[in-house]
Amino acid sequence: MIQVGKPVRLRKIAARRRRRRFILRVIGLFVLVAVLSGVVHAFSSYITVSPRFQVKKIRVEGAIMLKEEAILAVAGITNKDNLWLFDSAAIQHRVESMPYVKRCEVQRVYPDLVIIRIEERTPAASLVVNTRVYEIDVDGVPLRELVLRDPPTGPLITGIPNLDGVELSQKIESPELKTALETWRAFSTIPLAAEITLSEISMADPLKIVTFFDDTAFEVRWSAQNLMQQAQRLDFLWHERKGLFPCNIYLDLRFENEIACK
Repeated sequence: MIQVGKPVRLRKIAARRRRRRFILRVIGLFVLVAVLSGVVHAFSSYITVSPRFQVKKIRVEGAIMLKEEAILAVAGITNKDNLWLFDSAAIQHRVESMPYVKRCEVQRVYPDLVIIRIEERTPAASLVVNTRVYEIDVDGVPLRELVLRDPPTGPLITGIPNLDGVELSQKIESPELKTALETWRAFSTIPLAAEITLSEISMADPLKIVTFFDDTAFEVRWSAQNLMQQAQRLDFLWHERKGLFPCNIYLDLRFENEIACK
């Protein structure tokens, strides 16, 4: 037996109903979008002009060496700024351009507070470039140029090849400077560092690191490899011999368990 489909009239009525439902859904969607757009526009207009969201308080966290006033001056935030609209990335970039700032974070706390958190760079040594001296951190970033009346921070690092000038806050990419800083770091870890003063690290000779101390008449020579082991050996020998070495020119640490003294 062959089943006959719905009459044509019933199929047309069903199709009209589906089309009507579709049109009603589309109209409803347009109405919803219009209402939401109006709400968003009204809210946007409110937050951009309302004095409630103007910056009223700025808090600086993490500043030790830097003055808060200097950071705020570079950040450039005023009470005319709207908390929703100001450019946090631009403020972060400006603050991080300060030589003593390692990193910066800008946080909005609604409705009217801005928090600027910084991590400062710590001076570690002093780098001599031609006749100028710069304070640098452990990463080799120049922080400021020292003047004659300024005492150097840490040892003077001299003899870095192919270095004619530096730019503040721009890291110096130099293997020799990195080695000099690692030498200073290794020496700083041993007890001897509290007893004698390391005054200069010279990198003039690529085959050896030369250090000078205020408390000895001779220089101490290092290899660029195994700096920590050499520092520990120096500490052991110094205390074993109570600082008495038959050296007038140099003490050489580069020969593992043996030392050369002249």
